[in-house]
Amino acid sequence: MDALSREAARAPMIRRVENFPAHLSASSIERLDLDGQGRRVLTLAGSAGPVGGPQWWVETAGGWTPTGPEEDRELPFAAALPEALARPGARLLAWKPARRLVLLSGAPGTGTVLKAHRKSGFPKALAAHRAAQQALARGTWRAAPLSAGGNADPEACVLEMDFVDGSALELLEQASDVHFRIGAGLRDLQEAVFEAELAPHRAEDELAVVARLTRRAESCGAELPGNFEETGARLSAQRERFDEGELLPCHRDLHDGQFLKTRERLVCLDFDLLCRADSALDAANFVVHLQLRALQSQGGARGSDALALARAFLEGLDRQGERGFDARFCWYQAASFLRLAAVHAMRPRWLHLAPELVNLSRRCLEDLDRA
Repeated sequence: MDALSREAARAPMIRRVENFPAHLSASSIERLDLDGQGRRVLTLAGSAGPVGGPQWWVETAGGWTPTGPEEDRELPFAAALPEALARPGARLLAWKPARRLVLLSGAPGTGTVLKAHRKSGFPKALAAHRAAQQALARGTWRAAPLSAGGNADPEACVLEMDFVDGSALELLEQASDVHFRIGAGLRDLQEAVFEAELAPHRAEDELAVVARLTRRAESCGAELPGNFEETGARLSAQRERFDEGELLPCHRDLHDGQFLKTRERLVCLDFDLLCRADSALDAANFVVHLQLRALQSQGGARGSDALALARAFLEGLDRQGERGFDARFCWYQAASFLRLAAVHAMRPRWLHLAPELVNLSRRCLEDLDRA
């Protein structure tokens, strides 16, 4: 799809955003989201905002008003953000309204990474990161390390983690050996002994995640593909086509962006959602994201690269051939594609991919029919 066609595909979303700031174009929006009050928030790509990161606008009764993470009432640390950013080397890395904020404190290589959470999510996040760091201490890949002593500020709901000086994963076929190690590392995670109790996440819970993201996309004014609802109904119906496997330790947001490669090891980030789930869930999500990167042409990736890397990853995981795994893998791939279709419907730059993601979900369900 050429640039003109992609801009035209974004137009329905923009028309549904009432009182849209006149000086902004669809191509300038990185994403639409909701804040803790259910108001729509625009994140602009590549703009200097009030605290040095991207620029954000929140929809109010009077129209669209500039905002920023320092105004996030759901994050206790937000009020201290301007002061934290004033320190040398500090940089805002990410903000998800009413959910999480990530800040580099100090210069890369010597500083730490601060992850600010909501009060309700902080205790679980802290316990999950501590558990993952301990359980994977001798694994193929390691959990991103909490700073010395496992520093955390319960008052501000902030985790402090050592800065990892690593590179992103390559997405070309030549990186197959690394992706084999990621698969082997996932097997290590699934077989690791966790002293802490991990909450279960079943197929029904995955359907609930898809439904929640669908509602969020619709509330944001996104226009989902015409066959999205039908595919969601089919996904729900085909849950009965397979028996769920044993619930094993699961990252629950495993994709290429969660890894950094250093000279010594692979480091996995963001264990906030650590749980017990079907062994196919993480595997499906990782492979689906490889296909997404090829659709986005990230890192020069093509479909053949995604296929080769997925094959290497699954060889490292070594679960294909286990009874029932292939059927469960098909279903969780379908769920992941549909979830990503809802997510990317809220991102104007990638909105044109939403129909293809739904079609890929449907193909996985067709494969499940034949399994």
